[in-house]
Amino acid sequence: MSDIGGSDPDDTQSLVHLLVTLDQIELEGFISQHAWVPYGQGAIDLINGIIDRYESVQSNLIVHSKDFPTADYLRSIVKEGQKEAAMKGTGEGKDSEGSEWIIKVVDEDDPRPVWISA
Repeated sequence: MSDIGGSDPDDTQSLVHLLVTLDQIELEGFISQHAWVPYGQGAIDLINGIIDRYESVQSNLIVHSKDFPTADYLRSIVKEGQKEAAMKGTGEGKDSEGSEWIIKVVDEDDPRPVWISA
């Protein structure tokens, strides 16, 4: 989960770092938590823009490891999260594409733990 899109570039830097280490982990979702920043769909666009740049260098990455996922796969697991900040975004009727995705992943028949970084 990320509130990418604010004035601090740390989330962009963290996403780039995550993408160049994806041969070491299995990423099952990336959720935009744009409730904290006024970007809405723009946060999803920022994430997909970074994935576009990943796609432009993926041929170089797979020289070192064949385990890097495709950009199409990464785009398919980008989900929109909570639209309201803090507790205003929780409770009955406040599900998001991101929360539904977490439920889907956790409910899969897989004994491994699911780690969520927020």
